[in-house]
Amino acid sequence: MTASKSSRPSTLRFDLLELETFLAVVDCGSFNAAAGRLHISQPAVTQRVQRLEAVLHTRLLTRTTRRMEPTEAGKKLYEKASIALHDLRNLLDDFQTEAEQGKRRLVVAASPIIAAQSLPSIIQQFSRRHAQVDVHIRDMQHDEILAAVHSAEADLGVVAFEGDPAMFTFEPLGEDEMVVVVPTGHPLASSQPATLASLSGYPLLLLQQYDRIQSQIANAMLEQGLSGQFAPRLTNLTTLLAMLDSGHGVALLPRSMAQTNVQRPRTILSLPELHLTRCFGILLSRKHMPTITAQHFCDQLREDFAATLGPPSGAK
Repeated sequence: MTASKSSRPSTLRFDLLELETFLAVVDCGSFNAAAGRLHISQPAVTQRVQRLEAVLHTRLLTRTTRRMEPTEAGKKLYEKASIALHDLRNLLDDFQTEAEQGKRRLVVAASPIIAAQSLPSIIQQFSRRHAQVDVHIRDMQHDEILAAVHSAEADLGVVAFEGDPAMFTFEPLGEDEMVVVVPTGHPLASSQPATLASLSGYPLLLLQQYDRIQSQIANAMLEQGLSGQFAPRLTNLTTLLAMLDSGHGVALLPRSMAQTNVQRPRTILSLPELHLTRCFGILLSRKHMPTITAQHFCDQLREDFAATLGPPSGAK
């Protein structure tokens, strides 16, 4: 059974430059004029056309008294190839445009509080220097940030990183002191500083990603013969703060977050028995090379981020 024309595999092998050279010869009417258009030598034009004819087993050009003219086969090739190359150039132009637009678009993943509190002023400074860049901030929870950076959905993350160092690079930008936060009318509000013993009498409110913080507190209390009460950890800072303001426990938070979304006056207490901090920084995926735009934004973060964190220890 004979294979149909559409089902036979193509074995033609030729360079697109040969096809473009053939089109130039037809357009210009001579090998010499085509060489001038393509900025190559006339023998190179001749060789390209000859290779194309050899691959196609077809004579494509014939010389008249005045110019090179396409044969009937050459006319068919010229018509189809002109359309195909025109469409291909348009497609490549579209790819280039999309790539250039991608370079001017930056997606930064950050926790809601960092997105709202630290990044606006940094983006303002960055935009003054790079007005052509469209910066998109995506506020996410910790694990969502890691997933977005790993998949390249985000160009970078700004986060207190607790994850797999084999998958990410993390560059610290600044530490934020962990403090005890209580409603101002709470029994501990008049105590400064807080102690592990005083905290052991109340449920401790922590965010879900604070595994290391909870372990440090639990181990320190155990060493003192204390039994800590840990409330179920919460994924959302807003929910934790609402629980705190409603009297459901005592919170441990970075100082910069302690007075966010205040529903009732809060008091901040230091905890000198433990030096607890959250280290915020730049998160990048090891499998994706950062764009030049992302690198410029990282420079802006290095310059400005630390100043957006909370005041130094001792503030009440």
